[in-house]
Amino acid sequence: MNTTKILTYLLYALLVGLISVAGYKACQMRNRQASLVKEAQEFDQQRNLSYTDPDSVGTLFQGDTSIIISGDGEGVEENPAPPSSQNKTPEPPTPPSHPAEKPAAPPPAQPQPTTPPPAPAPVDLDNDTRDGRYRVVAGSFTKLESARREMQRIIKMGYTDAEIGYYNRGKYAAVVVKRTNSLSEANRIVDDLERRGVDAAVIDKYRKK
Repeated sequence: MNTTKILTYLLYALLVGLISVAGYKACQMRNRQASLVKEAQEFDQQRNLSYTDPDSVGTLFQGDTSIIISGDGEGVEENPAPPSSQNKTPEPPTPPSHPAEKPAAPPPAQPQPTTPPPAPAPVDLDNDTRDGRYRVVAGSFTKLESARREMQRIIKMGYTDAEIGYYNRGKYAAVVVKRTNSLSEANRIVDDLERRGVDAAVIDKYRKK
């Protein structure tokens, strides 16, 4: 009878011990899970705040300088900013490179002087038989050179057919501006020349002297 009670008490004690151990293990597991959850939350929060773990090595960028964060939290510059130009030693100038000399170009060919064509000989107006009854004559000169200068001036006015003629046995020279069979045309040219300051007249070669 006593033995049966003792065994019963032992079984109860063993059962209570097992239940206690199971409860303790379950409590430890719950605590471990809560700790893991808490650590995960803290890790996420640190990552969101760009927090660098002291045991890790990372790089922080500040302007143009890159700083390495060592495990003990001290910063070491990786790419320091270049010193100011005031403390920079000037570099010696680089001598300019001489390009390959080009061969000298041959001198341009000198134009050959052209001999002006000889001036046409003055026309003998006293014995002139060419076409054109009416002659528009400008000026009357005793020197041939003066008549030539007047002829050049009249040619610049647009009368390119102008020429030099002489009359009264070569005593006088004149500029023959135009030869025409139309008296009205001859008079029109005279009017135009006189407006430009040239003394001109119409001569009929068939008129008796």
